[in-house]
Amino acid sequence: MDDKEKVIYVNTFTQTIGPAIRAAYMVVPKSLRKLFNDKVGFYACPLPTLEQLILAELINNGDFERHINKVRRHLRVK
Repeated sequence: MDDKEKVIYVNTFTQTIGPAIRAAYMVVPKSLRKLFNDKVGFYACPLPTLEQLILAELINNGDFERHINKVRRHLRVK
């Protein structure tokens, strides 16, 4: 993470899980969260609840990280 808490990280799950999961995420430093929500929070396009729950489960139980590591190993071999 950024030591000065001025960087916002943005990414998607398109390449890591697949294009059918039309989800993105942002890591916003605590010092910028209120400003972010006040200024651009209305741009959020909510993901269906089921997809959110599935992604949360993948991340929380470690399956997403295992998947990423498996893909990295596979790509190194090629």
